[in-house]
Amino acid sequence: MFLHRELRAITVSRVLRQASLGLVNVFIPLIMLTRGARLWQVCAFYLVYATAKLAVNYPSMLLINRFGVQLGMQAAIAFSLLHLMSLTAYVSGSGDLAVHAGAVSLALTNSFLWNSEHLHVSRVLAPERKGRDIAVMTILQGAVGLLAPLAGGLAMATGGQVLTLCLAAALALCAAWPARRLDRIGGGHQRVRVIRYSLRHAPLRDSVANFSFNVNATVFSTVWPVHLALTLGSFATLGWVVFGAELISLALMFVAGKRGDRKGRRVLREGSVATGLLNCLRMVVTTPVAIAGLGGALQAAASYQQTSWTSIYYGHARRRGPNYIMSLEIAGDLANIAVWGALLAAFTLSDGGTGPFTASFVAAALASVGCLLISKEPTAHGAEPGEPSLAGR
Repeated sequence: MFLHRELRAITVSRVLRQASLGLVNVFIPLIMLTRGARLWQVCAFYLVYATAKLAVNYPSMLLINRFGVQLGMQAAIAFSLLHLMSLTAYVSGSGDLAVHAGAVSLALTNSFLWNSEHLHVSRVLAPERKGRDIAVMTILQGAVGLLAPLAGGLAMATGGQVLTLCLAAALALCAAWPARRLDRIGGGHQRVRVIRYSLRHAPLRDSVANFSFNVNATVFSTVWPVHLALTLGSFATLGWVVFGAELISLALMFVAGKRGDRKGRRVLREGSVATGLLNCLRMVVTTPVAIAGLGGALQAAASYQQTSWTSIYYGHARRRGPNYIMSLEIAGDLANIAVWGALLAAFTLSDGGTGPFTASFVAAALASVGCLLISKEPTAHGAEPGEPSLAGR
C-alpha cells in the first residue's frame, strides 16, 4: 500500500519535524525535574503552553487561510527552532523565563503546524482510501516516534542535553525543504472568505467529542511522560520504555486504517473502549517492565482509535471547511487547559502524592468513550448548507 502522491511532501516534512521534537519533548518533564523544578512548575509549563495555543490558534488560521499552508508549515518550523533554542537556554542556566518561552513557542509551532496539516490533508485526501492513507502517514510518523525518544535518551545520557537539542534543531531545518511546494499541490491554495472564532461551526456533539479526544490525548502524550519521569528518573530508561511502547503500537496501525475505510465507526468504538480500559490499568503499574508493557498496549489502542477518528474528522473537515477545523481546535485547546489547570491546582494543594495522576487516568478513561459522540461521516461531498465551501482565491 503506497501513500497517495499528493500527501507525500507534507508527510516527509511531518516525519522530519516529528524526529526533531521526538528527540526532546518526551524528556521535558525530566529535564525540568533534574534541574530542580517542582511538580507544580512542570504543570505550569504545560498550562502556559495550552493557554498560549488557545490564544494564537485563530490568528494562525487567518494567516494560513490568506497566505497558504506553505507559510504555515514554514512558520511552524521557525517556531520549532525557537522552542529548541529556549530549551537550550534553560538547560544552560537561563532560568524559568526561558522554559516558559519554550512553552509559548511550542504553542505557536503546533498551532501553525496542525492548522496547516488539517487544511492541506482534508483538501487532498482521497475519500475512497483516506483510512489507508492516514494509516500509512501514522505508521511513518510512528516509526520515527519509535526511534527518536530512544535516540534522544541515549544522546542525553552520553552527549548531554545541549548536544541533543542541537541535533533536534538540525532536523527541524531539514523539514522546511519538502514543505516548500505545498500550495501547488491538489489544485493549489484555496481561501475561504470568512473564518470566525466560534464553536458554532461544528455540531455540539462533535465539539464535545473533540474535547473528550483531547483530554485523552493530553493525558496520554504529556501527563503520562510526567508520571514516567517521576517513576523512572533516567533519560536512557525513559527512552527505552517509549521505544517499547511505539514498537508494539505499529502492529495495529495498518490494520486500523485498512478496516477503517469499511468499518470506521466500529474501529473507533473498539479503539475507544480498549483505550478506556487500559487507562484504568495505569493506576496499578509501577515497575519499568510493567510500564513498558502497558505503555505499548495503550499506544497500540490509542493508534487504533486515532486512525479511525482522524479518518472521520477529515471527512467532516473536507465537507465543512476551515471553520469546522477552527471550532474543533477551540474545543481541543479548552481540553488541554482543563487538564493542566486541574493538575496544577491539585499538585499545588496536595502533599505530593500520586492522587492527581490517578484522577487524570480515570478522566482519560471516561474521555476515551466520549470520543464516540462524533457525528456520522457524511455520505455525500460538498459543503453543508450555511457553511462556506473551500472556494477558490
